[in-house]
Amino acid sequence: MRKRLTAAEVRRLATEPSIDRRTEAAALVTSTYDRSLTAAEQRLAEEIFRALLEDAEVRVRAGLSEALKANPDIPHDIAMALACDVEAVATPVLSFSPALLDEDLIAIVKTRSQAHRLAVAGRARVPSQVCQALIETGEREVVTRLVGNEGADLQEEQLAAVLDGFADDPNVTSPMVRRRALPMAIAERLVTVVSEHLREHLVTHHRLPEDLTAQLVLESRERAVVGLLDGQPERGDVLELVDRLAKNGRLTISLSLRALCAGDLVFFEAALARLAGVPVVSAFRLLHDGGPVGLKALISQAGFSENGYRLARAALEVAGELRGVVGHIDRARLAERTAAVILTKFGDALSDAESRFMLGLLGARPPQGLRPTLH
Repeated sequence: MRKRLTAAEVRRLATEPSIDRRTEAAALVTSTYDRSLTAAEQRLAEEIFRALLEDAEVRVRAGLSEALKANPDIPHDIAMALACDVEAVATPVLSFSPALLDEDLIAIVKTRSQAHRLAVAGRARVPSQVCQALIETGEREVVTRLVGNEGADLQEEQLAAVLDGFADDPNVTSPMVRRRALPMAIAERLVTVVSEHLREHLVTHHRLPEDLTAQLVLESRERAVVGLLDGQPERGDVLELVDRLAKNGRLTISLSLRALCAGDLVFFEAALARLAGVPVVSAFRLLHDGGPVGLKALISQAGFSENGYRLARAALEVAGELRGVVGHIDRARLAERTAAVILTKFGDALSDAESRFMLGLLGARPPQGLRPTLH
């Protein structure tokens, strides 16, 4: 049963010489402080809080802050006094207290220490205007914590400002890449500054321009093939990539067709199987042994248009012809031959982006590592 507050407790707290006893008394008072108290009890509790705010021992004040950090009912002046105290006292309240207003947090960000700003940056909810104040500090540690906080309401222009100042700092860009949602323009900028591993995360988790998505996926697949002794892609890795793309809504018919035209038959097989909802083994058989009827059925089930079917069939026919002539598939040679056939047969039906892509396969592609101008 809850112990009732009395004036005697207030007097005992004020004169208690033991730090542990004062801390114990403070814990007792804070544990009973809520809206169910009578007005007189609230006044007594707040008298104790204010007495503790003047305590010379940091441990006592820190204990008070820890006990009150999640309490929405504490008086505003008490919350502010704790938030403006030294780091050990301020951190609990700054990190959690709902009693602090946005303007309180902004003022603290502008006037207190980096430790105070780090606590604010890690709050469960950081409004946009508070984010702005934190970004304007220019402190790497603070900005890193902020961009890694999903509760931070970071607007596109604020993320852009962060990139302006920290694009070369992986401590900042890595957590930014891993945010649940990013504006397309920000994701596009990040592509040019982060590692290959993080670029793959951008492709599979964030919305990028279609041309750029295709370019990044195909570049990644090219590196995977080159890195293998036998020159053949690992199907397990391809299936994992396709799975990640599909789960995040990034596996498209356009991307699948571009992979096929670029000579990446393994990726196309895996992507087509996923889009059609059939096992990869079944897709492989229908693609290579099912004849025109099996191919048409599979591609239609995957959602391809009639024009998409015609493009895929033409590309697969080129692959079959090349395999029949030289006995194996050379990706670069296949890509060039496929692009030539597609441009000749379907040039008028291609979009500008598709035409640029096919021309790139014919040798107009920029050097590895350089980004083309995005239109």
